[in-house]
Amino acid sequence: MASPSQSAKVNEARKRGAVAAVVVVGGVAAAVAGAPVTAAVGLGAGALLGYKWLRFRIENGLRF
Repeated sequence: MASPSQSAKVNEARKRGAVAAVVVVGGVAAAVAGAPVTAAVGLGAGALLGYKWLRFRIENGLRF
């Protein structure tokens, strides 16, 4: 069983991943709607948040 601090890390990683996914979906929706600048910004931000999420999981020893 995971310790309380480990559970907190897992919850934080889940939140970070959800935010990254929502931003990417927004970027894709903007691309489909025909707003290329907004889509580029959204996808760039999503890539950065995804990278930070992945780095957080690796630094804290969380499995996938």
